[in-house]
Amino acid sequence: MDSEKKQLTILQLYEIDVMRTARTDLSPIDQLTNAAIGAAGEAGELAELIKKHRYQGHELDRAKWLEEAGDTLFYLTLGLVEQGYTLEDCITRNVLKRGIRYPQGFDAACSRDRGR
Repeated sequence: MDSEKKQLTILQLYEIDVMRTARTDLSPIDQLTNAAIGAAGEAGELAELIKKHRYQGHELDRAKWLEEAGDTLFYLTLGLVEQGYTLEDCITRNVLKRGIRYPQGFDAACSRDRGR
């Protein structure tokens, strides 16, 4: 065994902290359900900030945006870990998918024609 300690990445440390603060008394499907509903709810709070800014004359509260984005990330991470994935797995898969879908960068035609 290597005598050097493996240094954890910020993503790994975040995953550990998410699991440290997650409920531990839920079944796997209930944990996944909690993660999905939680992520949807927090994403809704992000949408609400934009709605208030665009249509109700509120200043865009950037600090609140960051807070709600973090809450969304918490639930997304919880779901990933519950399914045996890491944030790095998710990021890597998404980068590869977008590389295939948009090899030259975003293109509206590629966006419209995907899946056909």
